[in-house]
Amino acid sequence: MRSGSHLYGTNTPTSDEDFLGVFIPSYFDYLTTDSYIKELDLSVKSKTDGKNDKDAIDRKYYAYYNFIQLLTENNPNILEMIFVNKENITHINDMGQSILDNKHLFPHAGLSKRFIGYSIQQSHKMQIKSDKYNEMNMILDYLETVEPKMVVAELQHDQQFLKVLEKCKAEEIKQDQLLKKVIRIHDNFLTIGDINIPMNVYVKNAKDRIKKRMSIATSRTELISKYGYDTKFGLNLIRLLIEGRDFLKNGEIYFPLKEKDFLLDIKYGKYTVQEIFKFRDDLLEEINEYEKTTKLPKAPDMEAIRNFVNIEMKKII
Repeated sequence: MRSGSHLYGTNTPTSDEDFLGVFIPSYFDYLTTDSYIKELDLSVKSKTDGKNDKDAIDRKYYAYYNFIQLLTENNPNILEMIFVNKENITHINDMGQSILDNKHLFPHAGLSKRFIGYSIQQSHKMQIKSDKYNEMNMILDYLETVEPKMVVAELQHDQQFLKVLEKCKAEEIKQDQLLKKVIRIHDNFLTIGDINIPMNVYVKNAKDRIKKRMSIATSRTELISKYGYDTKFGLNLIRLLIEGRDFLKNGEIYFPLKEKDFLLDIKYGKYTVQEIFKFRDDLLEEINEYEKTTKLPKAPDMEAIRNFVNIEMKKII
């Protein structure tokens, strides 16, 4: 099946393609390995300026039992697969159709925590602002010129380091941060962006910490610079909460999402970070209310799921 933006209805002419599928490992895999293959990644890599371009193809297949387990856990990325619309199914056999025909076995009220949890990850990723990113980048460039085994505390006596701090202050003004100082030297640590680096660690350790934090911003740095956050993370944050809400409200979801135009507006940077978080908070309130009235079962019916799996597996034995 086709997944990602093509499934949600948020694809554009430059969107890459994502495919997901399910396979049954051979008996040989079960008999000769301690742990059978749970998934296969057969993606085609194609990047322009460090990010996937329209020729890239993400293609992942899940082993049947692993797929059923993830469905039972209401993993958001997997649960939406069994609600795929007909237009995005690229291949299906009788066993696959049986999964779709019995999709009602899997959603349960516990999914709200999973969808909220996944959305929180997106929220954390989008919160790295352009001012913080640019400042960390400038500091990192400077640290690359410093002896790796120098202790961070020694930097405050380096005139070049102080000049870099002045540049960072100018960047804050440029980003209209109301002159709030983001890079600060304390007695015990150095604050850079939203991370604290102990003054007693080596420069090498400081660089690793900065690189790890910057990596959260992904390769879409042009979005961060233009809009102040990565809009794709903003889109996914709201999309996940919309899906979680609709599952609780209706017991299922429909693709393409009816809010696809709204989600595209987020992708195109038409909303500020503050507005995105307001949308998030409103959706969380809706989810909280629908949790009280949802007709979804509180937990999965494991006996019904096991019976379903046993019947399906007997068909191929």
